[in-house]
Amino acid sequence: MAISITIGLFYFFKEAGLKIIILFAVLAGARELARVLFPQIAKSFLNYLFYIFNLLIFLISCWRPLYSGLVYSFFFVCFCVVSISMARKNTNLNEVAAIQAKAALGFFYVGLLPTFAYQLLDLPQGVYWFLSLLCVVFAGDIGAFVVGIGFGQKKIMPNISPKKTFEGAVGGLLFSFFAGLSCSFFFPELSKFSFCVLSVATGVIAQFGDYFESLLKRVANVKDSGGLMPGHGGILDRIDGILFACPIFLLGAIVLEKLI
Repeated sequence: MAISITIGLFYFFKEAGLKIIILFAVLAGARELARVLFPQIAKSFLNYLFYIFNLLIFLISCWRPLYSGLVYSFFFVCFCVVSISMARKNTNLNEVAAIQAKAALGFFYVGLLPTFAYQLLDLPQGVYWFLSLLCVVFAGDIGAFVVGIGFGQKKIMPNISPKKTFEGAVGGLLFSFFAGLSCSFFFPELSKFSFCVLSVATGVIAQFGDYFESLLKRVANVKDSGGLMPGHGGILDRIDGILFACPIFLLGAIVLEKLI
């Protein structure tokens, strides 16, 4: 279903359709992250404020990417002002500080990181770069799963993600490498070696993105970030690798295009 929607939006709206997908991921992801980070203040004003500020950080940073750091800082300061004001009668100061720290993390994770995927589409060959990012990350996910199921024995971080193995991680990187090699034909003017190096580096970071989201869920004691896709978890469970990978992939794309 998700693939059909993606293809349909791209067919009818081109780059704008892919940007709509990113916006939808932020809309759903911010809601899921609020549930994971703030179970103690669910349906509170701060919870809704966290969601709204995430959307504003994303939208304004996409509109004016040069000011993304300033936008992030502004809304985080505003969140701190509101949370401190509301905590004047709260004696549990550790909880107040924890909410602010989690908000800073959440604004970065779902508000700021997706803007790099959005900026990827604004490059001269943006659609190809964006589709390459998806191919490299999703191929790595598939490779890690298939090789891990068939040959996985040695656990990597069982306290964070009990099912992931070294063998699966290597398989994921191999799949990312071959996906990058295939996508490099979209860019005949680029060195295939450089593109494959970028793909493997992206695959490594994407795997850590998976661990990061698993860590958040472990701390929150939830199995999935949400139930948007029955049997597959929430939107964050599907895009955790992409969120971590898009900054390094965007940086690599900019560097490689400058070298053309």
